[in-house]
Order: sequence, then structure tokens, then C-alpha cells
Amino acid sequence: MTGVAANETSTRQMVLAAERETGRLIWQKVLAEIHPHDEVLSAPPAVARGAVFVGSADGIFRAFSLADGTELWQFKTDSSVIPVSAGPDRTSGRISSGAVVSGRTVFFGASDGKIYALDRRRGTLEWSYSVGVPIVASPAVSGNALYVADWDGNLYTFVSLVEKRSR
Repeated sequence: MTGVAANETSTRQMVLAAERETGRLIWQKVLAEIHPHDEVLSAPPAVARGAVFVGSADGIFRAFSLADGTELWQFKTDSSVIPVSAGPDRTSGRISSGAVVSGRTVFFGASDGKIYALDRRRGTLEWSYSVGVPIVASPAVSGNALYVADWDGNLYTFVSLVEKRSR
């Protein structure tokens, strides 16, 4: 799970792993130090093949080992943040979109207005696409299509031209 922890001196965006049956904390990691007045949306992480995939307010998308929280890799998004239409000084966290894993690829959106596709095992960029406004909604995969909605309510569909053949 993800969330924001605050006390009198600091505010931190965190990711935590807990046992399903008991709720006992297995590990926790600080994702980003946040200014107390910043609006940060924490999306749930994606879990696949023994790894946890999560983005943070500092614009870094990370993969952790589900077993012990070891960081496997990190990917830095574009440093720009596009203000949301609610006002010129209002921005959401750099990565507040949840991720979705499909095969060897993990997909997510960011407040730099881009959709990212990373290699799930190495964290290397496969492709990105700029829509020009922040993406805070989590993408969805169905069949060979990726669906992504942007801040302004537009829906984008990306379809793989690779045909899967059954044996």
C-alpha cells in the first residue's frame, strides 16, 4: 500500500508491504520527502512476478522486491510538471497514476503529460507518448489494448499490432 505520513517536522510519501493474514508490517520505504502544503495523490502500487511497482511525487518510478523491499531499479520521468486546470499554481504529484503490468511491460502516466512503458525487469524505457496534460488515472489493459485517461477527460487507446498465436 502507499500513503503519506506526516509529523511536526516532515511529510513523507511511503510504500509499505504487510502480511495479508495478520497485517504485520514486512517492510516500508520512503518514496519522497514532500512539502507539507503540497497536494500529493498516492496511487496503489502494482504487484507482479514478485515485484512491487510504484511511482512517487519526486517523479521517480521504482520497482521493489516484494519479499524484502530491496530496490530493483528506478526510472526518472521528465522533470516538468504541467499545472492542472484547477488553477495555475496547482499541480498533482509527479506520478500519481497507478501502474499496470502486462507481460514484460509496466505502464503508468505522470504529471509531465506522458504515458510511459518500461521493461518490467530492467526499468528501461520501451516507449513514451505525450498527451500534453497530466495523467493521474491508472491505465488499464484488456487483450492487446492499453487504455489511458488524461486530466481533461480524454481517453487514449494504444493497440499492439503484434498478433498472438496459440499453439
